[in-house]
Amino acid sequence: MRKSMSFILTLGILSALSPVFADTDQTPLTLSDAQAQALQQSPDYQKAHALESEMSWHQVQSLGEGFLPQVSISGQHFFAENYSYLNVEFGSPTPIQFPEIYPQTSLNLDAKMDIFDGFKNLHQMDAADRGHQAAQILLDWSSFQIQEQVRLKYYQALAAK
Repeated sequence: MRKSMSFILTLGILSALSPVFADTDQTPLTLSDAQAQALQQSPDYQKAHALESEMSWHQVQSLGEGFLPQVSISGQHFFAENYSYLNVEFGSPTPIQFPEIYPQTSLNLDAKMDIFDGFKNLHQMDAADRGHQAAQILLDWSSFQIQEQVRLKYYQALAAK
């Protein structure tokens, strides 16, 4: 898989560099342009960039889970066409009608905040920070690898000319 990816990358770079060595009036492809194009089109770099973005979101998520209160809201409404009534006699010959005892509409609001969780929130925040740092290092390493591969192929093609 790695060799086929390297072969595809080499073919892509050589096809991108082909205008450099053609005897036409086109502007030649510079090394920095080739590196920028390789970074834009590299699946490895895009994967590392997506991982870095995901890890930065984990920092926000761990902050919200550990340090902020959790609030949940739920509601329910009972739709019934025929309401049932409860007849209650208070000593008079005609009973007084009351609706049934279940509510027609209910709304629940729950709030929860941990007072002490054994420093779990601090460890989660630290793990999210370290995960984000690792993702940034992986992104930098991926960028460096691609740029150096392009530099090598560029100079090999230049030397071959």
